[in-house]
Amino acid sequence: GRKDRGVHSAPFLVLWKTTMPSILIETGFISNPEEEKFLMTELGQDYMASAIFRAFRDYKQLIERKTNFGVDTAYINKQEIVNKPQEQLLIAPEKIETPTPPITSVEQNNSVQSDEIYYSIQIASSQTELKTTPENFKGLQNVFILQENNHNKYLVGKENTYKKIRAQFDEVAVKYPTAFIVAVKNNTRINLQEAIKITQ
Repeated sequence: GRKDRGVHSAPFLVLWKTTMPSILIETGFISNPEEEKFLMTELGQDYMASAIFRAFRDYKQLIERKTNFGVDTAYINKQEIVNKPQEQLLIAPEKIETPTPPITSVEQNNSVQSDEIYYSIQIASSQTELKTTPENFKGLQNVFILQENNHNKYLVGKENTYKKIRAQFDEVAVKYPTAFIVAVKNNTRINLQEAIKITQ
């Protein structure tokens, strides 16, 4: 019986300044006496917590299905491992060859200057710097690093218009479903909507 106000986007700092996909959840309005009363009850809090958990769980499962992320341990016979002598457990496991991903080249406009606004696609973020080789990024070429807030943001593609980078986005999103488009100026991410207004 709760009213669903839908999903909206807005340039809030807590959303676009994060290093991972993010959402801002509004569970209700305490300015509304009925909603405040509901949120103050144990039932209301359990209801909201359950909804948030289920949404996160469903999103996580969706991403893992798209990226084949996760380890399938169903093949491990735990009873056999328990019964093996200690010296056998010390034997190194057989090396499994990981297939090299196909190389995907994303266009990069090298004429774009650092003091100009450019658009790119962020595919990952980490505190530890990784080599930007195709082998480390599912076969993507031309990956480069934007350092921000002690994090390494891994970007691919560099275009001076949103339309051009959007044309490349779908191909990248096949390999990185959580990728998103960013706007950069002077080696710093800026608000995407504001950048689009300026460069239109």
